[in-house]
This record gives sequence, C-alpha cells and structure tokens, in this order.
Amino acid sequence: MRTLVGGTLLLAAVLAAPATVAVYAQNDLDTARSRYEEAAYEDALKLLDALSPASPDERVQIEQYRALCHIALGHTEQAERAVSALVDADPTYVLPSTIASPKVLGIVAETRRRQLPTVARKVLDSARAAYAEKKTALAREQFTLLLKLLDDPAMADRPERADYRTLAEGFVSLLAAPPAAAAPSAPNPGPSTSAPATNGGSTAAAKPTAPAPLRSFTPAVPVQEVLPPWTPPNPSVAKNAYEGSLKVVIGADGRVKSATIVKPSHPAYDAVLLGVARSWRYKPAVEDGNVTESERIIAVKLKPR
Repeated sequence: MRTLVGGTLLLAAVLAAPATVAVYAQNDLDTARSRYEEAAYEDALKLLDALSPASPDERVQIEQYRALCHIALGHTEQAERAVSALVDADPTYVLPSTIASPKVLGIVAETRRRQLPTVARKVLDSARAAYAEKKTALAREQFTLLLKLLDDPAMADRPERADYRTLAEGFVSLLAAPPAAAAPSAPNPGPSTSAPATNGGSTAAAKPTAPAPLRSFTPAVPVQEVLPPWTPPNPSVAKNAYEGSLKVVIGADGRVKSATIVKPSHPAYDAVLLGVARSWRYKPAVEDGNVTESERIIAVKLKPR
C-alpha cells in the first residue's frame, strides 16, 4: 500500500511538472522585465538567456527585452541580433512607446527597417514553396502575411515592394479562384427518327418560320494589353516551354472586371499575369449599337531561355 501511494504521488508530481515549469518561466520573464526597469541590465540578460520560450508570444517578449538590455549596455552587435530574432519571431510586431525612451525605440525601429526586407523575401519564398507543394492553407497564410508586411512603413521606399505585391496578390487570386470546370461535351444529335406528321395519309407541309433578326457584335479592342516579361525562378525552369491561357471579363467602361487563369502556364508567371491583367484597358465591345460587357481569351506562350 505504501508503494502504491508513493507511486501515485510520484506520478502526480510528474504530471504537474510542465505546468510548474511554465509558471517558473513566466516568473523569470517577469523578473527579467523588472530588472530591466530597474536598470539592472546584466541581471536581466542572465535571466533571459536561461529562458526557453514556450510560445511565440513569449519568444517575442524575451527577444524584445534582450534587445533593449543590449542597447542600454551599448552592445551594438548583440542588440542587432536580438532585434533580428524579434523580427523573425513576429515580423509585424512593433515595440510600444511605453517601454523605452524615444532614442532606444528609434534604434530598434532602424534595425527593424534594415531587417524587414530580408524577412519579407523569406516569407515570399516560403509562400511560393507552400503553393508548389499544394499546401493551400499555409500558402494563403504566408501571402497574406507578406501583403501585411508590404504595408508596413518600413517597406515604403523599398524598390522590390511593387513586384512583391504583384506576386502576392496574383497568388492570392489563384488560391481564391475555384478550379476550372471541364467544358461539357456536345451531345451527338445522331440521325433523326421522328416521322413527319400526316393527315389522312398525306404529309402535312411544315409552316415556314421567320428568320431570326440579324444582330451586330463588335468585340472589345485592346488599348493597353501587354503581357508581363517571363522571368524563370531558376535555371531548370528556364529550359522548358510553357503554354496557358487567360480569360478577362471586360466591362462596358473598357476596364477589366475580372481575370481568370483558364489553362495554367507556370505558377510564378500566372501570379504576375493576374496582377498585370487588372490594369489592362480596352475599347469596349458593341452589340446592336450599344457598348456591352464581353470576354476575351489571351493565349500565353513562355519560351525556353
């Protein structure tokens, strides 16, 4: 009986251990935060270096105070590494103005401004890889994060911002578009088996029908319709040729209302193409003398390079 009770107590202690460790970790983080506020930066760093984050939010807090401590101590390289880790943990996180002086916040903001383009590129590569592997949810999440990063003031003057946005918006459109349905095959009419109607053994003459009135239709004419250049993502892709097609719906005002990939060419190109197609302009179609909405199919041919 004593053995059983002892084993039960031991099991209870083991089960309670993770919760206890989490409590201790939170206590250490709170203590490190207090040490920073007391200007005991070395003591705060010792506590922070001993911590293992249990969640993304906790990692953000650890790297935040690690960066602030190194800045206060004049450790430039260590501070930059901590800010880089902070941006990796949460690229959208910005330090609140209540936890440090404007000078310190400015140093963190400048370091973050330098790091964010690298992080944005990593997010783009990760999103494209997820799309290629058909991990739809992850790809959508990563492209959405990329669009959020591109709206950050730190990316405002970056030259790659527009290209990244075109790519991200194009891939988001591809992910949102329903799969193309196969066109139904036309039924085979075959030979007619119906016999002409008779009246007392004589064949009834068919009553002639009036011809349908002629309708006039002039399709939309491109005013601005330039396909984007093809930039293969790697040498192996550059060796191949790709063909596809795009459908645009043109409104009565000559603007593109929607663009849809009918036949995919290459995911990287299709994403750019969808983004560019929305800027095209046309002289609208005319039916019976009135401008009208219409559709247009554009063939895509990507040659080996």
